[in-house]
Amino acid sequence: MPLEIITKEIFKQHYQKARRKSFIQSLEMSILLKKRGYNVEFIGFFTNNQLQVSALLFSTKMAGGLYLEINSGPVVTNYELLPKFYEELKIYAKN
Repeated sequence: MPLEIITKEIFKQHYQKARRKSFIQSLEMSILLKKRGYNVEFIGFFTNNQLQVSALLFSTKMAGGLYLEINSGPVVTNYELLPKFYEELKIYAKN
């Protein structure tokens, strides 16, 4: 299943459910990144209509293309799906 752009409310719910997470992957950090001029997206990976992996993805234009980063993340509630998330992230980044 491909990555989906999710709302910040859905991201916040998933962030609160996760046992291990970083402040850098939080709504507060997304506000700071926007103030610094970054584009911010919340992305999610679902299985059976359940959000399993989510991330605060920020980007900026640079020479030769676009710089994308998921710093100190992603937010994970099912670690078995992490390899599939990264496969889908590669596809997402190329588009």
